[in-house]
Order: sequence, then C-alpha cells, then structure tokens
Amino acid sequence: TETIDFSKKITDLGESELKFPDIEKTIDELIYGKSYHIKDSKWWEKYLKRKINFIYRCGAIKSAFIGDENNFHNWEIELHDGNNPEWIMHFIEKIKPYIQAIRKSNGLLGPDGIDIFESSDREQKISYLQDAVIVPAKLALDEYLEHSVYMCQPGRSFRPVDYFGFYFDGKISRYIPKVVGKVEDVELTLEGVENANLSKNTKRKLLSLLKSLEKSDSVGRLGYRNKVIFLASPDSKDTIKLKNEIINDKKSKLGKTTAFTQNQRYVMVRKLMKNPRKTSEL
Repeated sequence: TETIDFSKKITDLGESELKFPDIEKTIDELIYGKSYHIKDSKWWEKYLKRKINFIYRCGAIKSAFIGDENNFHNWEIELHDGNNPEWIMHFIEKIKPYIQAIRKSNGLLGPDGIDIFESSDREQKISYLQDAVIVPAKLALDEYLEHSVYMCQPGRSFRPVDYFGFYFDGKISRYIPKVVGKVEDVELTLEGVENANLSKNTKRKLLSLLKSLEKSDSVGRLGYRNKVIFLASPDSKDTIKLKNEIINDKKSKLGKTTAFTQNQRYVMVRKLMKNPRKTSEL
C-alpha cells in the first residue's frame, strides 16, 4: 500500500510518474453526487484538493477558491511553488464540462474557467482552461473595432467560451477580446430592445449599440433580429493584444493552403498568449 505524505508541499515525481484518477469513475462521482454536496462550495474545494493532491502525491495545493453566487465565473487553484500546473491541465480540461453540467442541473452557474498557477505566479496567472473561439471575420472584425460586439443570426450555437478571435485574409487578428455578455435573440430597434425580456443593464448596452449602429452600420444590422455577443473593447485590459497577427499555414491533404476556419474553431487561450506566428502552433 502506497503511503502519501500530504504534509510535504512539493512533489518528488516527474511528469511521467504522475498517476491520474480514472476519468470514467471521476465523472460518475460528479454525475451521481448528492445535490446538497454539489451546491456546497466547500465540498467542491475539498473534492478538487483531494483529486489534485493525489495526482502530485503530496499536499501540492496551497489554496483553492470556488466561486459563490457573487463570483462564479472563475475558480482558482493555487499550487505551492515547485509543482508544475501544466501537468494537471489535461485532467482538469476533461472534467470541467462535467463540473459545469452537474452544477447547471442543480441550478448553479460556472465555472467559466479554472485558473491553475504556482504561488509565485499569482500576479501573472493564466487561465489554462479558458477557450477562445475563432470566427471568420471579413466584416465581423470591423464591427468589433467599431462597436465592441460580435453579431450573427439568432440561434447560432457556440460552446461556452471566454474569448473571441477574428480570422480574416489568411491571419488571426491581434485582438482577442473577452466575452462580457450576450443576448441570444433581439430585434435591433428601439421598440425591440424596450420590449425584450432582459435586465436593465443589458438593455442599456443594447441601446448604446443602437446609437453606435446609427452612426455606422455597414452590414445592415438595424431593424433585424440578431444574436449579440458583447466583447471587451479593443483598449480594455480584458482584451488580449497579441504581439503579432497569426499567419495561417494550414494545408489540405494535397498540400494547398486552406482556411483556418470557415465557420468557427476553438483554441486554447494559453497557446494564443505565447504569441505564435503561425496557426500550426495552436
């Protein structure tokens, strides 16, 4: 029987020596968990600590923050220095959708992201699990730069993401803005906004968008129903600004250059933040 000293704060293991929990059993634990546990943030904190400390075979976690109803967007896992957070990234990636699903089925929101970082990196922490969607942007990039939104037909489906990126003319734009809100279906008229069953804050944003569109509406959005995704402005601290555009070098089986995306494509934010020069690095 293996003995684990959880008073030890730094793992002695190399990455290849880590033992990960069985994914199917872990998912079953979540799916069949008791609802009063699922609704308890302390239970989630203990659950993740237990799973992750067992992976590192030590007391690797220094602290864990599980969001409550006032801050459900991002959870934080702070590791003691010397425990590489990238080693557990793929495990968290696999169980995150099930965490979201079981919480949603119990009337809870989040997490949108799970931040994993060493203690010394707290100020420069990266959300390893935040996804970005890259969309074709022949017109959408200009709309974003002018109005800080992404608009499309109502009902268009996206998986939950934290960031948006724009692909046009063979490259991904430097601007990767954070998603700050959305409206699934609204008529972009004064009457349509006022009659919509939306919060006052969302209506305020939409009314501001109407004013902006009245000045510049190259696509012809006014008067029509749209899905509206609100994005951080180009100059916002919540917009990632890459050092360079990312050149598409995707090839077909015949060796010809082909579009990076023709509908939408998902990438990891941590890869974008490394400022790759080519899409093959994503």
